[in-house]
Amino acid sequence: MPAACEIEVESPVFGTPRDQHPLPTVRLRFEADRITVRELIALTVEAQVSQLLDENAELPASASLRLARHYLSAQDIDQQAANGKISPPPILPDRDGIDLQSAITSAQQAFEQGVFKIAIDGQLVVSLDEAVPLTPQTPATFIRLTPLTGG
Repeated sequence: MPAACEIEVESPVFGTPRDQHPLPTVRLRFEADRITVRELIALTVEAQVSQLLDENAELPASASLRLARHYLSAQDIDQQAANGKISPPPILPDRDGIDLQSAITSAQQAFEQGVFKIAIDGQLVVSLDEAVPLTPQTPATFIRLTPLTGG
């Protein structure tokens, strides 16, 4: 049986205004010696949603906006840029809460489109189906780069 592993996932957004906070750092713990990038994204988004709603007592709309800022797709950015303003759409089917599967799908699509990069134990991963080895404490970073205005 594999040893228990803990992955700490940070989600910095470089180039974002100071008043826009990044997603919370989350810790995932499970019994495995490998995980696919697809699974890691799903587990991370689920943990981020939970932490945003529980620990910070955020409203679903506010939590949804923070998720969308990090995982907004390249297609959404291009479409909105043509209209002159880029704003993250909420990932909410209704006012009762966040559609978790929609949030996970958006994050996985954003990764595939290069909207954000993932480094696991210091190495960039490139495919959702890539399986990465885990150690008892594996660091992971979901890096979102925000383009500079006018350049």
